[in-house]
Amino acid sequence: MGYSAGRSRSHKRKSADAELLNLRQAPGQLGVVLLALAFFAFVMGGGGSRYALANLLVQIAALGAMAFAIPHFRKSLGDMPRGLLLLVVCSFLLPLLQIVPLPPALWQALPGRELVAESLELIGQSAAWFPLSVDYGRTLVAMASLVPVLAILLLYPWGKEGAAEAALLLIVVLGWLNFAFGALQLFAPQNALNPYPVRDGGRLYGFFANHNSSGLFFVIALCAAIGAARSSLATPALRPFFWGSGAIFALGAVLTNSRSSTALLLLPLALAGWIGWKKLARFGGKVRMAVAVAAVVSLGAMALLFTQNSRLGATASRFATLEDHRPEIWTDSLVSIERFFPFGSGLGTFRDVFPVDESLEYVLAGQAGRAHNDYLEIAIEAGIFGLLLVAAWGVWLAIKVFAARNDKHWPVVQAAAIGFLCIAAQSLIDYPLRNQAMLCIAGLLIAVMVGREPAKRDRNAT
Repeated sequence: MGYSAGRSRSHKRKSADAELLNLRQAPGQLGVVLLALAFFAFVMGGGGSRYALANLLVQIAALGAMAFAIPHFRKSLGDMPRGLLLLVVCSFLLPLLQIVPLPPALWQALPGRELVAESLELIGQSAAWFPLSVDYGRTLVAMASLVPVLAILLLYPWGKEGAAEAALLLIVVLGWLNFAFGALQLFAPQNALNPYPVRDGGRLYGFFANHNSSGLFFVIALCAAIGAARSSLATPALRPFFWGSGAIFALGAVLTNSRSSTALLLLPLALAGWIGWKKLARFGGKVRMAVAVAAVVSLGAMALLFTQNSRLGATASRFATLEDHRPEIWTDSLVSIERFFPFGSGLGTFRDVFPVDESLEYVLAGQAGRAHNDYLEIAIEAGIFGLLLVAAWGVWLAIKVFAARNDKHWPVVQAAAIGFLCIAAQSLIDYPLRNQAMLCIAGLLIAVMVGREPAKRDRNAT
């Protein structure tokens, strides 16, 4: 009897050791260079366009990573989906064409160039060649911002077994890193640990300058945790870790005080609820009733916590009024779109052209540096061609995700797709992809979504 018990304990210990070894080896599926670049971009690239030096460091690191991996590029390009490669090329080609100098007769005939033409005439340069972009320097910077995500896609081990799961695990690890750093910030005096100046203290920013971006990242990390909990990484010993991580990330999103991110939590939480409901279907009515009662009690406890805790209550109170200046900015953005349509003013030039179209009754004390709607901003800066490119990305990704619904790795693809959907949704009221860190995270999500060919899966898998 004692011998059997000893063997059982030894077997369990070996099983646990094997599970831990599997978890430790998983990140290695992505490669050291990709891991290093992702961590560096996440830590240094969350500030946005105002922090040019940090962005430049991320871009230099991306170029260095690509240079290091040049011998593998031929294989990477060969393994990368053709549609993805075409979309990436078009994404670089758009700003590149916007900075090509044009003859005077051509660029002066473009819509919205009257002020530029008048300004050049005042300094005797009316016959100068000028690009489509009204500020080619900003457009060049916008193109350079795509370099890190290009590096992520080129360095991703396309078709390698376990790469998608490892990518989700990487996002989970980054989620813990952001939460830990953000928690320290909340307790530090006078925002001493915040890497960027903050307008409102008491929010969990982590490595981001914008609390909406930090909140959105926690939502994506929650999606990644759900996907990892349903993947090959989720051994019985590790599954509670992933679900627990998801709970921490949901708390982190709320602590950012971001209304949009808190609302977007409904998407991954709905997925988690659907998974739980499918699992409960295997049990009897009494078990389902007990779980339902426990869920109601938990929701009540959470509601009470929101009212009693000042930090959580701050997020709830922000939903009491949804009024801000976004609708006024959107209205004036439509005027800018009409003025520069169909070619646009040049990527990155919103800050230059928007003040001309800003209505006097809507003028703010500070400058509106963004349209707070990425689709409107793209329409201003890239016109019909930018909108078509965004639509092409959306349609192609939707087709690839739909094709993977019977893939044995569908839970991983589904989690990445919901995370990317959250980015697309927040882009309606903010600008989540205007920083290097989120661009790289989006690149990882795209790789997870499209990196596998469909293969039949077990219909009973959850």
